[in-house]
Amino acid sequence: MTFVNRNGKQLNAKEFLNQVNHLNSDCMSHTLEIALSSTGAVIALTIVVIAVLYKNRWKIRYWYYMTRRKHFGYQLLNNENEEDQYMYDAFISYADEDGEFIREDIMPKLEENGMKLCVHQRDFLPGIPIADNIVDAIQNSRKTLVVISRPFIKGKWCMYEFNMARMETMNERPEAGCLVVVLLEVVPARDMPLELLEWIKVHSYIEYTNDVEGGLLFWDKLKAAV
Repeated sequence: MTFVNRNGKQLNAKEFLNQVNHLNSDCMSHTLEIALSSTGAVIALTIVVIAVLYKNRWKIRYWYYMTRRKHFGYQLLNNENEEDQYMYDAFISYADEDGEFIREDIMPKLEENGMKLCVHQRDFLPGIPIADNIVDAIQNSRKTLVVISRPFIKGKWCMYEFNMARMETMNERPEAGCLVVVLLEVVPARDMPLELLEWIKVHSYIEYTNDVEGGLLFWDKLKAAV
């Protein structure tokens, strides 16, 4: 039995089968290339989406809580007077390891000037998720005072408080300077989370010192900032 290909050439059965097998091989090769190309495109797109979501993760979290608070939460404040719309002058964000310094130094120095402060151990409402308490504290405070230390940057909720306050400043109160950063100790740049490092590179912050004259300047700067 003979066969004729598209060029008019006569082929025997063996030659015909060889050409069929060659065509099948070419088809499978092209199909595989298309599949790999499509898979590569999907993987690349997935990586891009994940990268964008990761870069904007704090903004997404912030808007999630703001939206949920607006539609399903509760409003503690109804006073429309700008001077009276905040329950607190400052919400203090700090690591538990620095609690003694906060209670014995920071709080007395600020409260003696008549400032009303919010701290999580005393003022967070029981029975409410920590994340909601944090957002409420930031929203209901004129300023958020973040006290940075080595334990702070290792604390999950500490960094959450910093990033929520950062989002509040950037999105809702960009001109108010409502985020005040205090460096309680020297923390190497390599140990700082990227968001914190970027913030202190472009914003003013206050460094704490045990030096007598430097200490006086520190407290003056802190009171003025808060």
